[in-house]
Amino acid sequence: MKGAHFILPFLSFLVAAVSVSIDSTYENLYWVRYFGLFAALLLNILWIYLNRNQLKSMVDRKGVKHRANSGLVILLVGIILTTTAVLSNRSRFNAQFDLTRNRSNTLTVQSLDLIQKFNGNDMKVIIQCYFQDQVLEDQFRSLVNMYKQEGLHLDVIYRDPRLHPDKVIAESINTANTVIFQMEDRKTKITSFSEEKFTNALLNILKNESKKIFFVMGHGEPGIDEEDGVAFGLAANIIEGQKFSLDTISLVQAKMVPEDADLLVIAGPKHDLKPGEIDSLENYLERGGSLFVATDAVVHLPRLNGLLNKFNINIESDFLVLSPKDIRAQMFGQNFTIIDKFDEVSAATKDLAKGSSGRSTEMMVPFVRSVTVKEKNENFNSVIVAKTSDTMVKITGVESPDDLNQIEDTRLETGSFGVLAISTQI
Repeated sequence: MKGAHFILPFLSFLVAAVSVSIDSTYENLYWVRYFGLFAALLLNILWIYLNRNQLKSMVDRKGVKHRANSGLVILLVGIILTTTAVLSNRSRFNAQFDLTRNRSNTLTVQSLDLIQKFNGNDMKVIIQCYFQDQVLEDQFRSLVNMYKQEGLHLDVIYRDPRLHPDKVIAESINTANTVIFQMEDRKTKITSFSEEKFTNALLNILKNESKKIFFVMGHGEPGIDEEDGVAFGLAANIIEGQKFSLDTISLVQAKMVPEDADLLVIAGPKHDLKPGEIDSLENYLERGGSLFVATDAVVHLPRLNGLLNKFNINIESDFLVLSPKDIRAQMFGQNFTIIDKFDEVSAATKDLAKGSSGRSTEMMVPFVRSVTVKEKNENFNSVIVAKTSDTMVKITGVESPDDLNQIEDTRLETGSFGVLAISTQI
């Protein structure tokens, strides 16, 4: 019987440790910690009750040796109770050390500063996770633990999108692996998972205002409301989920770009902009605005291209196609371009440079022309951040469909060509 008494304190320690470990691993089972600690306390009380006679003998002055043994027992009980209390404090128990060479398991100063802002205002973030890829889910769990270690209050819920189609529809989820950050009535979504994406999502729900993006219309551009094969409806839904507000604008009618425009998008125009529109765009860029341009091949846009030239970017008059020997050309046609080289440093492409599989993302895009940049000058720094595969074929001298009727060998080049360029003011 005495042996059974002796094991009770150690059993209480085991119950407390296991319960805290379960709570740390499974966010939704937070109640296990309290139940385990309560059970550990009851075990300690039971041990004290069963050994009450020995504890009472401490006050008996007749046995110094016995009192010493009893003192050791009481010390053991104190250690057990203290250990249980320490285990109940997660901020103490979750100490960790980053021994990686590049400190990949340590948050940046920017992330730590943001965590302090949340903690200073006692704000709690709800995160809904919809994963089909177990590897991505495990990576995200590790990321969540890094933020929790620094004291960020997170309520994380993991759901299998296949088992919760109602939630998927309600949250307008269009990607298999999606995480939704929410604080009060503010929400934002991420579909790629890194510290930068995590911290940016926290910034988005912390801010009350949203970024404003205007799509320029009036030149045959696809709409942002439809979701057919040539429209931007699906992309617009994803962008709005990232806490951006979208609208359209006609530069002919508006005369100038609104002061609150954070970004202008010109995507897929079928004919060139008018001189007055070019002037409005130039004024907007000169006052620090941002412009994104995406054009199809075989569309002649001399005025728009002239504007880009002023910022060291040139849209070439060519057409990139698949080699007829490529099996993908036989399956999909030659009008596609394979883009598989992305800049690992640029914020615009580094996520594509290292996809979920650890390899560069490969994209197949139709009707692509190449872009080139001028050397850096005193005003702007322009760089190519995405290139095609090495086996693409470039047809030079293409400004309209008629230029594709007769193609001589002297107009053909094979290699890797730039297709995405960024120019920033120095």
